[in-house]
Amino acid sequence: MKYPSKFKKISKGVPIFKAGDETDPDNYRPISLLSNLNRIFEKLMYDRLSQFINKHNLLDNAQYGFRSSSSTNHAILDIISTIQHNMDHKLFSCAVFIDLKKAFDTGDHPILLKKHFYGIRGIINDWFRSYLLNRTQTTEINDFNSTENVNLFGVLQGFILGPLLFLLYINDIMKPSTKLNLLHNNNLTVLNKQLITILPLFVLMANCKYIILKYKKVKLCYISTLPEKDHLSTQHQIIRQ
Repeated sequence: MKYPSKFKKISKGVPIFKAGDETDPDNYRPISLLSNLNRIFEKLMYDRLSQFINKHNLLDNAQYGFRSSSSTNHAILDIISTIQHNMDHKLFSCAVFIDLKKAFDTGDHPILLKKHFYGIRGIINDWFRSYLLNRTQTTEINDFNSTENVNLFGVLQGFILGPLLFLLYINDIMKPSTKLNLLHNNNLTVLNKQLITILPLFVLMANCKYIILKYKKVKLCYISTLPEKDHLSTQHQIIRQ
């Protein structure tokens, strides 16, 4: 069973401006447009895959993005609850807010296809292999179209299956430490005082998946009712580096 090859040759990408300098390509989000046949085909597989994932509880509880009955609001409530708990017990909280650069576009297909431990194997794995590999796309800007290029990386934004496959791709990024938490969309919040130990593990795990961090958007926030400790200034310098 394979994904129809003709469906993989009719994708068109449109760059959508986000914010900042309009001449900087990094400030555009590539959205892929699908035909109606593609959307129907993907919706059928999306429903089956999401049912399988939910039935076996495969996604980490820290995953808040792109899930039904869950949103970034729940992540915010979790952050507030953790901070309030620490303050009630006269503990301080250090939060590091991390943004991933071009998260959907940097996913490595071989890594994604090796998710056998989630039960995606055999015929269904072959189907996703045919779905991901040898997919071509053109880009349209102001009625001008580029030549066809093969997508070697990523799960395309605008595709119905894209967000679900992205969740599976990054799901085990939380494994280096139980202190990594609150993953929503392509953002991660680390809320713990043991940052020097945890963050290098996260960065290593991200690098293994070819995930790029937006270092300019990495923010450290110290929250406490107590006076700031001297060692936090050292910790902040290490995180900035």
